[in-house]
Amino acid sequence: MRDTITIFTVPGLYGSGTRHWQTRWEKLYGFSRIEQNDWDNPEYSKWDKLFCQKLAESGSNQVILVAHSLGCHLILKSFIHVNQWIKGIFFVAPPDLKSTTIKKDLYSFHIDTPYRVDVPAYLIYSENDPFASAEYSEKLGHIFGLHTINIGKHGHINSDSDIGNWDEGYALFKRLIRQIP
Repeated sequence: MRDTITIFTVPGLYGSGTRHWQTRWEKLYGFSRIEQNDWDNPEYSKWDKLFCQKLAESGSNQVILVAHSLGCHLILKSFIHVNQWIKGIFFVAPPDLKSTTIKKDLYSFHIDTPYRVDVPAYLIYSENDPFASAEYSEKLGHIFGLHTINIGKHGHINSDSDIGNWDEGYALFKRLIRQIP
């Protein structure tokens, strides 16, 4: 195992397009993406298989994950199987899987037994996210022991949020990095 830091982005439903801050961070900072075969029809078991495979192939035991939307739930549900590689997690805009605004069945990503994430981890959320209320985001952060940060009103913190490279988010990400031993 290598002990050099490897940073992966983990997009959510429909992936992250060219205008999305995750894609921009990949280009600006050299992060790698954990790809899925079908971004439009997520199934936890299939996404988990590719996620775990990519982590194992990385050869690194110093992985930092930058997740958006459903990618957050993928990591939360998979964490106990891959935690030996993970040193930090940056969760952004995890959706409420029971939200009626989501037009997909995402129940396979539901976690029956919550636990505390035992690595430095931030959960960043927006007050007006159409897929998760502020109360939901705060509760999720509390349940999993995540440092939860409200960044105001930025929708789903995606391409539609008009945040460009999302420099504010990158500053928060760098703050998380400084907390990783």
